[in-house]
Amino acid sequence: MMPVTVINVVQDLHVGGTERRMLNLAAALDRERFKPVVCCIDRLGPLADEAAGLGMAPVVLGRRWRYDLSGVRGLAGVVRREPRAIVHSWLYLANVFGRLGGRIGGAAGVVAADGATEIPASPGKRLVAERVDRALSMLSDSIVANSHAVAASLRARGIPARKITVIHNGVAVAPPASPEEVAQLRASLGVPVAAPLVGMVARLTAVNKDHETFLRAAARIRRERPDVSFALVGDGPEHRRLVSLAEALGISDNVVFAGHRPDARRLISAFDVSVLCSLYEGFSNVVLESMASARPVVATDIAPNREAIEDGVHGMLVPLRDDAAAANAIARLLADPAEAARLAARGRQRVVSEFSLAAQSERTMELYERLLRARRA
Repeated sequence: MMPVTVINVVQDLHVGGTERRMLNLAAALDRERFKPVVCCIDRLGPLADEAAGLGMAPVVLGRRWRYDLSGVRGLAGVVRREPRAIVHSWLYLANVFGRLGGRIGGAAGVVAADGATEIPASPGKRLVAERVDRALSMLSDSIVANSHAVAASLRARGIPARKITVIHNGVAVAPPASPEEVAQLRASLGVPVAAPLVGMVARLTAVNKDHETFLRAAARIRRERPDVSFALVGDGPEHRRLVSLAEALGISDNVVFAGHRPDARRLISAFDVSVLCSLYEGFSNVVLESMASARPVVATDIAPNREAIEDGVHGMLVPLRDDAAAANAIARLLADPAEAARLAARGRQRVVSEFSLAAQSERTMELYERLLRARRA
């Protein structure tokens, strides 16, 4: 029997956690059962080559202005060309297109993915977005929340609980990096092998990431430990402001702005401590990838992070916007390598047992099969 086509719908293929999650899942699907493709609403993006390398040949639907929904017809046409198709859309805009195009095209199943506890918009726009999302949720066979925190947020927005399926993000668990690879990764950052290195991997955006607290924590640590280096891995609209902040804090010589790195996941292996200061998340890939890489993690104490990390067991959680607490946690791990190693080992084991990419893909394929059985019935 021919595999079922899974049409992934995204706004574009820029470098982001959701896009990475979609590609990771597509790569892990059983190709004898499912064939993934991808439709971009606006444009391609830096991850287009990776998608093509997975055999997904990205299609651009095209959007000429903010409220242009003409791409819905194009998506419906893609669905109609497939004997059996499941539409799996990723986040708010893609969910609008995926739900409408999937239903018009007669998809065998329509799945919407939601990966945030908040809709990033002004109060007025957020209210409109919530009403649209609630109305269109009726067109979804299932809405996948990547954490229980996201599921709770969806229910609070009026999404029926019967529609919601929780499938946590998963990451590939590779062997730890060798000392030689760590040395090469550090050299690419201009950081000596022996220097303590603290890093944060995240897009440079103020929407939900808090790089300012990371830099202010770095400034506190530098007063006592001028030998420590700090790396910000990622690019985005906040780059210039953050460079200026590092200069104002007097830590420019200690901070590396690495920009976008295709090898960001492996670069985490070069950190002595991996930090993620987030204002809100759905379920962080970076936290999981840090744990999988056996790196001790310091992350903000928000509900999704608590699903991955038990404070003091798998990593350390600190209050939002508290640079003093973040600095204390980082300094404690740098000063006590034995404790850092214990947390890192427990974190890696938790990812292996609960948050592997294999587990995520199997749960997702079980969802697809359930929708297909329901359609046949």
